[in-house]
Amino acid sequence: ENKPAGQEILLATATDTDSGLNGSIIYQLHSDVQLKYPNTFSMNSNNGKLTTQKMLDREKVSFYEIKIIAKDQGLQPLSSTATVYLRIHDQNDEKPVFYPKNYYVNFEETNPAKSTVVQVTAVDKDYGLNAKLTYRFTTNYPAFSIESDTGIISTTQTLQKSVQSKYTLQVTASDPDPSHVSVNTATVEITVVNSNDVVPTFENLPYSFSITEDS
Repeated sequence: ENKPAGQEILLATATDTDSGLNGSIIYQLHSDVQLKYPNTFSMNSNNGKLTTQKMLDREKVSFYEIKIIAKDQGLQPLSSTATVYLRIHDQNDEKPVFYPKNYYVNFEETNPAKSTVVQVTAVDKDYGLNAKLTYRFTTNYPAFSIESDTGIISTTQTLQKSVQSKYTLQVTASDPDPSHVSVNTATVEITVVNSNDVVPTFENLPYSFSITEDS
């Protein structure tokens, strides 16, 4: 992907054992190529060279199915069709993006050390290793750790509301290209609560019942 227009994809070759115009071959793209991929490919009718007309972006289209027609120039032309399957190789051209980028957590102070707080998630539109992300804090937070490959944030110690009731953590994500640090930063707001601070919630909503009349 990201190569400039005019890149040669392949040189199509067909044979015709007839003589004269009956054996003279011209090449063209099937009509559905222009319909499916407008102004994307061109074909030299004389030598069968298939080239790009614009830069290809794997994140927009990763796979193309291109039909090529070889036709002789007889009075009643005969033709044959071949299909080219083109897969676009990924280039590391996308940066990670957090979604959501704000996380809000109520964390009970009775939870032991090494308890999971939350998992932050970023998305990279690249493919394979180019989309493998590493998560890091923007600075050191002694009470917390983050798994670099999953984005799971855990405590390193018990949290005491009387000592500190709120924490704000900043997280970045990067792919294998060191310059590709996440476009945005995830912010994690943690409020330390005790068991009496937790608002009761219904586990299953809505509740539905039916009864017979006059019962």
